[in-house]
Amino acid sequence: MKTINFNSKQILWVTILGLFILAGSVSAKGTETGFASSYENRIEQEQQLEVEDWMVNETLWKAPETSFSFVTEQESTLEIENWMVNENNWKPESIVLIENAKEKELTLDCWMVEENHWKM
Repeated sequence: MKTINFNSKQILWVTILGLFILAGSVSAKGTETGFASSYENRIEQEQQLEVEDWMVNETLWKAPETSFSFVTEQESTLEIENWMVNENNWKPESIVLIENAKEKELTLDCWMVEENHWKM
């Protein structure tokens, strides 16, 4: 069995290459400033939070769970509706009509090739 011996130059080059790849793949997107809409610029005053009595009432928080009245919500029963069992809704003929529909041929409009529209 052969063993691979690395000298210090090889280790140095691999380290430099790894750091170069790592530094090149890092991107700080979202740090640049750009256009902000008027909604983002509008400063809205948030309401001040208030502590209410029930939030700090010790007896309420130390009470056993049985003292609270929980209401369990029941789901409504599922029912089969007419459209679910109607065979006309599930026939593949409607799919064939979609496949046979022809698309318009793509064309170039003037605005697509004018340089004035694409210069910033």
